[in-house]
Formats: sequence, structure tokens, C-alpha cells
Amino acid sequence: MSLTKLEYIWLDGYEPTQSLRSKTLVERDFGGKLEDCPMWAFDGSSTEQATGEDSDCLLKPVAIYHDPCRKNSFLVMTEVLNADATPHASNGRATIEDDDDDFDDFDDDDFDDDFDDDFEEELDDEYEEVEDEFGDVLLPVTNDDEEEFPEISDENEGDGGDDDDKADKDE
Repeated sequence: MSLTKLEYIWLDGYEPTQSLRSKTLVERDFGGKLEDCPMWAFDGSSTEQATGEDSDCLLKPVAIYHDPCRKNSFLVMTEVLNADATPHASNGRATIEDDDDDFDDFDDDDFDDDFDDDFEEELDDEYEEVEDEFGDVLLPVTNDDEEEFPEISDENEGDGGDDDDKADKDE
């Protein structure tokens, strides 16, 4: 039995600029496919997507990606629906026509492969793997020989610093 983190990500209802929101679902024996991601409810009153007395909203998964920073984890892109499964007013994705051909020449498989290779090389240089209960987590690499904070210089202490130098020149 393996545990997998699914980080559901959506846009909130704040105006004029929406922000990213997320919440994490832990699944047992997750298959790794979009169709394996369940719809999930959340309280829309804290995201400006519902009133307090009728606050249920749904997160409908629309895309899934391996989380590049955590093992056994996925990023699940979602759109927000009302409790009756109709698109929420803040759901701009629902207004895009699915049958248009705007992206026919775009091959996202090539982009994903190139991005993943470059990103993994960068992660190998800057992060180290640490085991937690869900699998490996990447943490920034630290060099024990380097000090975490630079040492503060004492050259201006006790004599008033630069201000005393100015006073001496004026006299």
C-alpha cells in the first residue's frame, strides 16, 4: 500500500486579480491518471467563491502533473464548479471553447520532456532528498563550511562610525 499526495490547485474568486489556492488530498494506491482523481468539495466562503450560508464548491480535476519537488506526489489542476456541478462565475476556463484549434501545432509532450530534464538537473545541484512518511522530499543543499549569516564588521563601532569622520573633517 503506497500513499500519494495530490495537490489540488485552483484560482480563487478575488477581484480584480485571482490568486492560486491549493489543498492536499492523500490517496492510497493512486493510479497516477487524471481519471483516478476524484472531484473534491471545499468551502468557497474563504476564497470569495460562495457566501457563508451556501458555501459548498467543487474542484473538478482537468490536468495532472508529477510534482517536481516531491516524490509520490502530483499537482492536480482543477476548475471550480458550483455545488450543482455548473461552472462557477470565477471559472474562466469554462468559457473557453474545447473544439477550437488554437493549439493544434503545440506539442506539449516535447515541452514537458525538455522542461522535466532541465528542471531535474537543476534540482540535483541545489536540493538533496530527505525521507519523510510520504516518500522523499527535496530540501535546499547547505554547505556546512559556509556561515548561514555574514559576520557583522566591527570597524565603525565605538567611534561613531562615518559621522565622526565627517565631524573631524569639518573642524
